[in-house]
Amino acid sequence: MKKILIFTLVAVLFSTIESCGKCDDDHILDMKCSGNTVVKCRHNIDVGYVWEPQQTCPYGCESATATCKPKPYCNHEPDSVVNLTWSSKIGPKTWKKAVEYCRDLTSSSGYNDWRLPNIDALRTLIQNCPNTSTGGQCLVSSGCLSDDFLTYECETCGSANSAISKLDDDEVFWSSSEAKSGKAWTVDFSTGEIDKHSSSKSYFFRCVRTKKDSDNSSGGNSKPVKGDTRITKCSKLPGNATWNTVSSIVQTYDGSDWKPSAETVHNDKPSEEECRFKCIDNYFWSGSKCVLNPCESDPCDGLDHSTGNCSVSDDAGYICECEDGFTWNKTSCEIVCDKSDTTPCKDAETDFMWSAKSTSVKTWDEAKNYCADLEKGGYSDWRFPTIDELRSLIDGCSNTKSGGKCKVSATNGCLSSKDCWDSSCNSCGQTNAATISKFGDSDIFWSSSVRSDRDDSAWYVDFSDGKIHNEVKSNSYYVRCVR
Repeated sequence: MKKILIFTLVAVLFSTIESCGKCDDDHILDMKCSGNTVVKCRHNIDVGYVWEPQQTCPYGCESATATCKPKPYCNHEPDSVVNLTWSSKIGPKTWKKAVEYCRDLTSSSGYNDWRLPNIDALRTLIQNCPNTSTGGQCLVSSGCLSDDFLTYECETCGSANSAISKLDDDEVFWSSSEAKSGKAWTVDFSTGEIDKHSSSKSYFFRCVRTKKDSDNSSGGNSKPVKGDTRITKCSKLPGNATWNTVSSIVQTYDGSDWKPSAETVHNDKPSEEECRFKCIDNYFWSGSKCVLNPCESDPCDGLDHSTGNCSVSDDAGYICECEDGFTWNKTSCEIVCDKSDTTPCKDAETDFMWSAKSTSVKTWDEAKNYCADLEKGGYSDWRFPTIDELRSLIDGCSNTKSGGKCKVSATNGCLSSKDCWDSSCNSCGQTNAATISKFGDSDIFWSSSVRSDRDDSAWYVDFSDGKIHNEVKSNSYYVRCVR
């Protein structure tokens, strides 16, 4: 028994060494393919010579060179697969019967140019399956039908998590594309798999036709029948955008129109049923186009009185978040107007920026020149406020504040004392200035608005009681300038 065991061990070791060949400097004796794996014969001092896996080949192993085959290349543009109209589901039938059925089909809408779809057309019905939908990793197409193109990407959806068929099918469907050995290419809409099956088997199918410009001519029925379906290309994609998620959709005729619309619209929520797009990275939708996100350059970082946080405004600009007591004014954080009278400041309700109260009273002409010449806070575009702008500083006086019953208004062209002034402009019945003026003013302030029925008089606001009235321009009152 002892002699037999020794002989067997020596024989196995000799056989392994002989099959591996002669050892080189790297102790690699030989390489070979084993299924889809490249293996090497390595020298090991403990057990002799052993085969060890080196690399798994996703597209197969080249036996002659013991190397991985590269991914096959399909030098073929898929056939045109837009404006397709689909029949109802038919079958199951053998492949030959399916071809004949579509060839001989004349639909109720009068069309007789139906055909069994090739694999390119059939793939357009796949959704939620990145590998096998149109443009996916599976290379099987009407111009690339050899077994070389049936790679592992054709066997799996990759990330399917919802219905795979755009038409709610869940069976295997024939295409017209033939394979070798009496087989034809199919799509399994329960899994998204693209494969080939014997033509003698029976599967479901849909016939297809391409919508033509002549469809609406007098050569046949001018309109499709309610319930007909078709695949339609979405309208043009705007610049700096990408589809979200399809560039063509299935439309159904409702008796008067094809729905849903093929008009491309912006929507950040993905859809397989509607023509939607979203802006590419670092771009956002301005309401009319995809524009570069202004916050990408961090414009708020280091800005005085800004927290550094940035958001996009409705007009495709940016808004910096400001510290408490400050508000955003397009390019900077400005002090919010309050009764502390720290100026220049911005009224958060109107976006008007106001200067400090003039240090002395002025005639109307002097007030006009004062605002025209004012340079404050780094700004030189101050102006004499209209009666409407001055009324925006009234707070707590319902009759005379902006939008109140008092009709005096430069914006509305109502500046005649006779036609526009009435008792509602006289006061609000309050004497506490702290509740009337946003600044806590209790003085009379000029506006730039002149009486339309007497050009030597102009309108003013008395902030002691909220009154709106007019007086001759030679009188002297305070002024605040606005921008």
